[in-house]
Amino acid sequence: MTAKKANRIKASKLIKKTGKIPLPKETSDVEISFSFKYISTENIKFDYKQKKSKYFVTLIGRLASLSCMTVKEIKTNRNKSIRFNPIDFSKSTVTESGFGLNYSDDILDESYEFSISANNYGRCHGFFIGKVFFLVWLDPDHKLIKSLNHK
Repeated sequence: MTAKKANRIKASKLIKKTGKIPLPKETSDVEISFSFKYISTENIKFDYKQKKSKYFVTLIGRLASLSCMTVKEIKTNRNKSIRFNPIDFSKSTVTESGFGLNYSDDILDESYEFSISANNYGRCHGFFIGKVFFLVWLDPDHKLIKSLNHK
């Protein structure tokens, strides 16, 4: 056994000791990935089932382009083409009070939204756990945040 292998802590021992799956300590320099584990199909406000294939092709292209960025890059980039912003559910312009998921507060980071394209295909809403962005709502009709431009 090499010295490198001997110094590793097995994840199973750490889980037994703490009762939690360990999250990486620093995710800012790791490229993000996306998960649909918490995607909502129940809330009709965020219904995407009737969308045409071009919507989904554009969505997948957007996810692919964002997955080349690190967590730090995506959270701090203020480029209008990225449009990755925190969601403040306490604002009166936000039409929901939260995602309504059963998750523990210690793994939920801030909630975020990002645009799929300029304004044609709406936004995606979700949150990070480590380097993974969990999509909760696809919002093709801009219904989460009240705006004069989208009704």
